[in-house]
Amino acid sequence: MLVTVLLFCIICQIPITWEIQDVYDPQILSILEPVFTKTLWAVLMLPILTSFAVSALQIFLAALTSSVIGFLLIVVLFVASTYETTVLLFPNSSQLSKYAIFSENGIGIAESYITLGIVLLGSMAAGFLYFQRQDILKRGGIL
Repeated sequence: MLVTVLLFCIICQIPITWEIQDVYDPQILSILEPVFTKTLWAVLMLPILTSFAVSALQIFLAALTSSVIGFLLIVVLFVASTYETTVLLFPNSSQLSKYAIFSENGIGIAESYITLGIVLLGSMAAGFLYFQRQDILKRGGIL
C-alpha cells in the first residue's frame, strides 16, 4: 500500500512530506441536531453488532454452500451497501455516515437494531437447524 501511494505521488508530482496536517470537514459526521449521549453510544455499538450479524450470516452461508461462495456473497452485500442507503442492506449499519442523525436521508437507529437482530437470530436459527440435519460422521468418511 505504501509503495502504491509513493508511486502515485511520484507520477502525479505530489510533494511528499512527513508533516501531519489537520483536515476538518464539517460535512463529514456532523450531527444535524443535538442528541443524547445514550443515542451516541447506541450508534457507536451498531458497527460491532453489524460485525456479529455479518459473521453469523457468513458462517451459515459457508456451511450451506462453500466458504468461497459465502465470502463472495458477503462481499457483494458490503459493496451494494456502499452505494445504497437502505436498512435492507444491513452492512449500512457499520457506516456511521449513513444514519439519520448524520444525514437527512439516513437510516434510523432502531431500524438498524431490528434488522441486525433479525439477521443475527435468523442466521443462528437457520444454522442450528441446518447442522441438526447433517450427519457429520458419514460425511467425513468416519462411518
